[in-house]
Amino acid sequence: MADVIKRLSLLNDAARAMTSIMDPDALLDHILELTGQVFGFDACAVLLAEPDTGALVIRRAPGLRPRGGQNLPGKVWRGGHRARLRRAQTRAGQ
Repeated sequence: MADVIKRLSLLNDAARAMTSIMDPDALLDHILELTGQVFGFDACAVLLAEPDTGALVIRRAPGLRPRGGQNLPGKVWRGGHRARLRRAQTRAGQ
């Protein structure tokens, strides 16, 4: 029950953020942090496909610096499934 209450509280926080955070990048960072809390991830990222090339580009990834370049995101994009990075660095070098 406590887990459900925590998730609903985070969802409510996300809804409030959508009406109070005017900067799209700051809003996206906040939503990604909340998503990480809900699913127990250390970091989350949003990747978008470039319209001209179809190349997958990291749009926002607060606190995440994946190792290994664009290979993993490309495989996830083509495969249509999610992936969990086990080795990543934070921007602070942790």
